[in-house]
Amino acid sequence: MEPPVNRVGWVVSANTGHLSDRELAAAVWDLEPLVDGGGPGGARRFLEDAAERSADFAARHRGRVGELDAGELTAAMLELSTSAR
Repeated sequence: MEPPVNRVGWVVSANTGHLSDRELAAAVWDLEPLVDGGGPGGARRFLEDAAERSADFAARHRGRVGELDAGELTAAMLELSTSAR
């Protein structure tokens, strides 16, 4: 089970009350680089875009993966790999 996450501004840290290592308990992650410095708004836009692309992919491929030829399957897998970044 994942520990609860506390968000203070844009620095994210896990609830570390159960950890005895003080250095580990003090660890924080700056997530700004993941959203090109866009802060919380950038994160929301990133998640909204990912949800939209996922829904579009699912609508186009649901129920027909077994019917795709090699080229179509390759294109679908490449699309998934770029969406996962």
